[in-house]
Amino acid sequence: MASPNALTFEVTRQNPELIPPAKPTPHEFKPLSDIDDQEGLRFQIPVIQFYRRNPVMDGKDPVKVIRDAVARALVFYYPFAGRLREMAGRKLVVECTGEGVLFIEADADVRLQQFGDALHPPFPFLGELLYDVPGSDGVVNCPLLLIQWQDNPPSRLAVAYPVSRSAPPAVAYPSPQSPAAPYKAGRRSRSEEGAALRDAIAMAFFFNL
Repeated sequence: MASPNALTFEVTRQNPELIPPAKPTPHEFKPLSDIDDQEGLRFQIPVIQFYRRNPVMDGKDPVKVIRDAVARALVFYYPFAGRLREMAGRKLVVECTGEGVLFIEADADVRLQQFGDALHPPFPFLGELLYDVPGSDGVVNCPLLLIQWQDNPPSRLAVAYPVSRSAPPAVAYPSPQSPAAPYKAGRRSRSEEGAALRDAIAMAFFFNL
């Protein structure tokens, strides 16, 4: 196998689109907690995840499945379809606008096995797989989540996305008062709350099969 550092491949992307919630959602403002609303947290976190293709999906359009799954998940986690606004004193709030999250369909002519040990962090090809949509790399007034679905033939797909750390999703651990936890936390830990959106989307994928 060739060295991963010498690996070259092409990624063909479709135009970015917005996926709004599947149903109408409340228009309201949700202030961030003091933990999440810190100047040092105003940045995006790039994330990439690889999934094995499920034979049950044969004959189905995976792009449609993901679109529908995200739209259904956003009905319950609607703050992620909104935008961060800066109020007096630089206080951040999430305006639940229902605009949606950014989604990009892409194809990559590379197999997972070709990455070899490069799959361990830091992943050297994140820049190739994750597209920086012009105008979306900020924190205020920008989409809180960008999902890029990539088909990596023949048997796996990758999902790469940047997320706003100021409105923490699955990879960050929000407090129960943050916009990422619109429901009462109950006995769930912060890490469990932080995984809620990821789990909701995964469940939506499952029920769409």
